[in-house]
Amino acid sequence: MFSDFGGFPAGQPRSVYRVDDLAGLSRKVSDCAAHQQPIRTRCFAHSMNGMAAPRRDEVLFDLTGVRHVTWNGRGSITVGAGLAVWELDQYVRRFGWKLPVANDGGASASSVGGFIAAGGIGKGCMFYGGFWETVTSLVIVTGDGEARRVDRKDPLFAWVFGALGALGVVYEVVIRLVPASAARPRAVPDAASLPEVPRTRWPPHLWLTLFVAEDQRNDAMAFLGGLADNNPGVWRRRSAYEYFLQFRRFNPPLIYGSSTDFFALGVWGDRAKEDQDLSGYLAMEAEFQAVVEARGWRRYYQSELIRDRRPLERYVGVDCAAAFGRIKVACDPAGLLNAFMAPA
Repeated sequence: MFSDFGGFPAGQPRSVYRVDDLAGLSRKVSDCAAHQQPIRTRCFAHSMNGMAAPRRDEVLFDLTGVRHVTWNGRGSITVGAGLAVWELDQYVRRFGWKLPVANDGGASASSVGGFIAAGGIGKGCMFYGGFWETVTSLVIVTGDGEARRVDRKDPLFAWVFGALGALGVVYEVVIRLVPASAARPRAVPDAASLPEVPRTRWPPHLWLTLFVAEDQRNDAMAFLGGLADNNPGVWRRRSAYEYFLQFRRFNPPLIYGSSTDFFALGVWGDRAKEDQDLSGYLAMEAEFQAVVEARGWRRYYQSELIRDRRPLERYVGVDCAAAFGRIKVACDPAGLLNAFMAPA
């Protein structure tokens, strides 16, 4: 049985396919398409909304073995989507480089592919923008089995970030590095497969995050503080967090719809033992969603524990959802890839 970090009800897929190389991945997706077989992709399952939890009729694609690193020169590397963002950062630091943006927590969490699926927000965003500013191109396999390289000039590029794997299976990514110190960095050695590091056992956290414009920051912080204070039984509250994301080349439409700077503001904590069934948290989450919709804010639904299957337009708006729908049909005509927050 397979679950995820959010403890979404576990599922057992029809079968599991371990991805080893691009050609094999493309053939397997083509085979699934020919047989109208739904696909669920998974790496470290650090997600919170059931997107990595397979259903009975699905083939689970396991990407944990896609762990290659290739030096492209001039601070650029090509990496497998199955590498953890944190372990990749630790690897390149040995040679004087660092990832501009990595996950928080100081330990392995999301994979590179998973970070893209969720959009990619973490330490370094204030200086470099979101993870989407770190990536220069990627290789995905779309729902018909086509392997496609997508770079920043491709209209599809911006939509992959935050799409939760629904537009294609991300196989490898070209990432821009920055020097980790004043010392001159060296070439990063190629590796066919980096040795795996032990997976981190994270405490059972919960969090809720808002994306808002600069002039909405104070109101959003006040709302989040009140929400957390009014629901003490759902968690052992920790300090609120805040990221400022400077607009650079683009904002992913599924993350933040305006071409401006924005804040990511959130509250979080450890799950309360007295709320084992998460009924208290889910009631708070529903209240949070209602306010977000009423005020026209965005939320980080890609990373949060959500049990209800709500229409996408309730998270990103009618126009954005419609545009995504058209792109989804083009990339995945049969709708086989990572059904959005499918119910248990």
